[in-house]
Amino acid sequence: MKTLSLILLLAATLSVNAAAPRKLPSDQMQKIAEKQNQLVANYFETSKNTSGVEVTPFAEYLDAGYLIFSDTFDFDSEKAKLKMAEELPAGMTLVIYTQKKTRAYHQWLLNKFHKVIAPERIKLIYLPDSDKGFWARDGVPVPSIAKDGSFYITDAQYYHEFEPDEQLREYFNAGMMDHNFFFEGGNFMATSLGDCVVINNNLVYNIPDAVFERMYGCNQLLRLPHVKGIGHADESVKFMDDFNVITDEPSYKKPLEDAGFIVHMMPRPDNHYENYVNSLLVNGTIYVPIFGQANDQKAMDIYRSFGYKVHGIITSTLSNKGLGSLHCITMTYPKVPFNELLGILNGSELNTNN
Repeated sequence: MKTLSLILLLAATLSVNAAAPRKLPSDQMQKIAEKQNQLVANYFETSKNTSGVEVTPFAEYLDAGYLIFSDTFDFDSEKAKLKMAEELPAGMTLVIYTQKKTRAYHQWLLNKFHKVIAPERIKLIYLPDSDKGFWARDGVPVPSIAKDGSFYITDAQYYHEFEPDEQLREYFNAGMMDHNFFFEGGNFMATSLGDCVVINNNLVYNIPDAVFERMYGCNQLLRLPHVKGIGHADESVKFMDDFNVITDEPSYKKPLEDAGFIVHMMPRPDNHYENYVNSLLVNGTIYVPIFGQANDQKAMDIYRSFGYKVHGIITSTLSNKGLGSLHCITMTYPKVPFNELLGILNGSELNTNN
């Protein structure tokens, strides 16, 4: 065990790799969009679902086994991550990924979380380039379930260069399908029946529907126009179950109703990138971004009306500076066996309690 003084010194001297805001500058996004256009021409050469496996989306309201996020606390997210860990429903495991390799850092990080969650409920895993993976929802591969109950993940390209797909496939014993299109997991919301929603932004509009059908299990794909925020579905659409959906964008109400859903309107906070829809739902508990504003209570009451246990978490910096929120910095995976890789780095296990 490191002494308290050494741990405090470590915390004060760790190098800081501040996460980029969720939205790239327009010139960089334009270059990526041009590359995306080239990929469309060779779609069948760039998509690899040769297994013939049919999958359905792992909807957020289904029972999850794992909550996953990065070890970094950019955009004032430390309190949010600790609160989600503290209130993590029974039976779930917290998975924190890091690229740092020192035993002292691992111990410092685990000590922080051990104050709010039992040590046996945490797994600390090594993922290269995870300093670029703060926005876990976008870079961590999207989960789905095959008809036989086996677990699959879908690998897309991610412009922040965080590509942990192969490592996570091994950790979770998952099957994997992949394509070369740039696609962020935060721009994908789905029901367990295969009803899927994406925002038709400049990276998505020309991805063939067949990619979402074959790689993500979509039976019905609803492409909504980009009218607010950075253009991700998780900013504006939240499925509460197979039939009820929440949105805070009035122009989305009719398309969602026409697709067969019962639509519930959510109020909006004051600022452009703030919203209450970018919440995280896990096993009957929902973590809601709040901002110290008049509509906070109304938003939480709407979620309570569906029978969920609600925790409000202040995310003003995360939303206004990072351009994302609670859903963006997390990923959930179903209850599947975790492959106990040793993860030996520098002669020590990452998930040490020593």
